Amino acid sequence: MTGNVPSSLYWPDTQEAVIMRMQSGVMPAPFVRRMRLINVLSAVVLGKLDVELIAPFDLEDIHHILDKQISQDAIIDQLKNDALAEALMTGNLEPLYQQAAAG
Repeated sequence: MTGNVPSSLYWPDTQEAVIMRMQSGVMPAPFVRRMRLINVLSAVVLGKLDVELIAPFDLEDIHHILDKQISQDAIIDQLKNDALAEALMTGNLEPLYQQAAAG
C-alpha cells in the first residue's frame, strides 16, 4: 500500500498513521468519508437523491475532484446542504431524515 495512494488522500493523517490503523483493522476516517461521497454520487445518478443536495457542485465536479484525489473533507465543507454534510462527516443520517420529513 505504501506509495500507491497519494498522501493528500490521507490528510489530516500521515501515511504511517493510516497504515497502523489499517493493520489493526480500523478503517481511517478519510477513507470512510470518501466512500460516503462516492455512495452519494451513485445515489444521485440513480435518482435516489435530489441533485440539489450536492450544491454548489454537480456530478461532474465531484467526480473530477475525487478523481484528482483532492480531500473529500474540502468537498463536504463546501456543500450548501448542512444535513448532508453532517451525514457525510459523521455517518449520522438523522438530519437527512428530519429534512425529508420537513420537506
